Amino acid sequence: MNLIYSFIGKLPDYIIESIYQTRLYYRGDIYLIIDDINNEKIKILSNIFKVKIINYVDVKDDNFLDKMEINKYKFICPYAEHLKGRELLFIRSYERIFIINNLIKLLNLKDNIILEIDNLIYSNPERLLEYFRNLNYNYTALAAFNKHHCIGYMYSKDNLDKITNFLMEYMDENNTNDITEMRGIYDYEKKYKDIYLLPVFFNRNDINNDCYKNYDEKESYIFDGAAHGIKLIGRDLVHKKALDYLYIKEEDNTIKYKWKIDKNDGLKKPYLLDTNNNKWVLIHNLHIHSKNLIEGLSI
Repeated sequence: MNLIYSFIGKLPDYIIESIYQTRLYYRGDIYLIIDDINNEKIKILSNIFKVKIINYVDVKDDNFLDKMEINKYKFICPYAEHLKGRELLFIRSYERIFIINNLIKLLNLKDNIILEIDNLIYSNPERLLEYFRNLNYNYTALAAFNKHHCIGYMYSKDNLDKITNFLMEYMDENNTNDITEMRGIYDYEKKYKDIYLLPVFFNRNDINNDCYKNYDEKESYIFDGAAHGIKLIGRDLVHKKALDYLYIKEEDNTIKYKWKIDKNDGLKKPYLLDTNNNKWVLIHNLHIHSKNLIEGLSI
């Protein structure tokens, strides 16, 4: 198994907390694609956490970049003026799928977990490998709560060629000015039906059915696209209005969370109360939208 991260632009400080948390649970290969190749944090990541640093120039996708030049007006970031160097957020997020796919093919990587760097994990993904392999799907993704988007924690058995081919055509064929990789992957899933939507909630009829249709009350796997991390650790203030769709309702107090210390490993982990079955369910990852990752660390 491999964990793959990427970030184009100045590498943020919270990359250290993200990788530190991952290493609490996982000892296998971690890849990080960056273009900020001389950043001082690289020594910590490679020497202490044994991260395999991949230079962006070695996996960049020229075909994507050429196509992007023609279509870049379609990727509008409504709060770009507040992002201070991240004005190309939606373009870079879309590009991420292409460069990760190039890395997968370059090194012939199998069984890959693809994570955004503002995610924290709370279980060893190797223990989930049998679960992923038995799904009979090539890919997994997470559905957002009340809109048609797929985000966050993703698994692929091998390459992402089918998805990248779709996303390349999607740029040309979509005439809106708010394309994102989140909407593109969701539309891909609706067309091809070969992405398994990991459950982010238990059965609840007032949210998007895609969020819980694969929830198994016996197995009780729960993941986070963004809403759980927002509820527990807060929102990014820049994105506050733009991402309102990730909540059920701000004032909904029926959603219950608890941080527990695992008696086996001594690590703090988040749990969601499945109120249908009155049991606490481990959330396997949190998307820390506020970027305050230190608050979600297990130790």
